[in-house]
Amino acid sequence: MVTKQIGVISDIHANRPALEAVLEDMPPVDALLCAGDIVGILGWNVWTVERIQDECDHVVFGNHDARVRPDFAYAPSFPAARDEHRIVTDQLGSEHIEWLAGLEDRCTTDSWILAHSRPVYQRDPGYPCHGFAKDDRGIDPRSFTRYGPHLSGRLACVGHTHEQHFVNFEKFPGQSGAMVNPGSTGAPWFTDAEYAVVDMDSMEADLRSVEYDNSRVRDQLESLGLDVGQYSNDGRL
Repeated sequence: MVTKQIGVISDIHANRPALEAVLEDMPPVDALLCAGDIVGILGWNVWTVERIQDECDHVVFGNHDARVRPDFAYAPSFPAARDEHRIVTDQLGSEHIEWLAGLEDRCTTDSWILAHSRPVYQRDPGYPCHGFAKDDRGIDPRSFTRYGPHLSGRLACVGHTHEQHFVNFEKFPGQSGAMVNPGSTGAPWFTDAEYAVVDMDSMEADLRSVEYDNSRVRDQLESLGLDVGQYSNDGRL
C-alpha cells in the first residue's frame, strides 16, 4: 500500500481522554506514527500502552518511556519524577514494560524518519532526551541547517518539545525534506490535544488540535493522591 496520508502523535503521557479525542477526530490515514512519551503521570498507563499497540503502525520510545525500561538506569531526583515513576511502575505489567523495552529510539524508511527528539544521530550514543533549541518563535532556525541536509528528501517526525510546527526544508539552499512536530497529545492536560496529518505527495501538514473533557484528568490525578495544583503549570510534566 502506498502511504500518502500519515497521522503523527506524540507525548501522550498516559492521558486517555486526550488520546481518545485525537483518535476520534483524526481523518482516515494510511499510517499512524507515534513519536514516544506514551506513559506518564496522568495515570491511564495500561490503557494507553495497549491502545498505542492497537492503533499505531510505528512507535518509538521517549524519555518518559525510558524511565521504566530495565535497560536504562533511572533514579528520580525530584518530587514529580518520583510520583510519576511510582504511578507508572505500579500500573504497568511486565508485558507492557517488555514492549516498551523493545521499542527503538528511531525508525526510518525511504519516506520518513520517526524519532522522539533528534531525527538523525550526531554525538549521542545513548538516548538523546534533549530536543531542538527554541526561541520565542518556536524551533530555532539554526536547527534547520543542522538536520535538513541529512534528511535526503524525507519527512522527519519528532516530538518531545510539545511545540507544534512544520518546516519544509526546500526553501533552504542545499536542503530537502521536511520536519513535523505534532505537538503534545496529552500534556499539559488542561489544554487541547494536538496531532498532525501530513500529505506525503504535497509534503504539507495539517496541524490540528481538539478539545476534550479534561475534568476527567483532574479527577484521575486526585484519585491517584496527587496535588492537582502542582500539575497545573508544568506542561512538560
